[in-house]
Amino acid sequence: MTIPLRAFAPDQPSFPDGTMPVAELVQTYLDDMAARVASGYHSKKSHDDTRRNLLRFAARFDKNTSACRQNDFTVWLNENPQWESVGMKKRVTGDVVTCFVWGVEEGLVDRCPYQRPRSLRGQRNKVRRPAD
Repeated sequence: MTIPLRAFAPDQPSFPDGTMPVAELVQTYLDDMAARVASGYHSKKSHDDTRRNLLRFAARFDKNTSACRQNDFTVWLNENPQWESVGMKKRVTGDVVTCFVWGVEEGLVDRCPYQRPRSLRGQRNKVRRPAD
């Protein structure tokens, strides 16, 4: 009797459509990103910044991915007034969008519920000048 071998057996839990928790998706993405850091594809600083932003988002929106709405960004940005710069707002929302798009590409979620907020489109980062 011959037993077929599987080239890759994912150890990811399977969730029925739309029931994967945001925190689970974030952790799976961060695990994948850590592997890319180890291979030299991403920097450790980039990973640390992304990790901080995504864990904050997952802690705030403790729900299934199917319940995520674009308005979550508006709520999240308004709850974090310390993110004054346009660049920081683009960074944190970009981290979340990238995580969800990755989840779609990996077949973990059906759709990406987020787009970068329209309010940030076309805005330029302020140039920081060195002190005299």
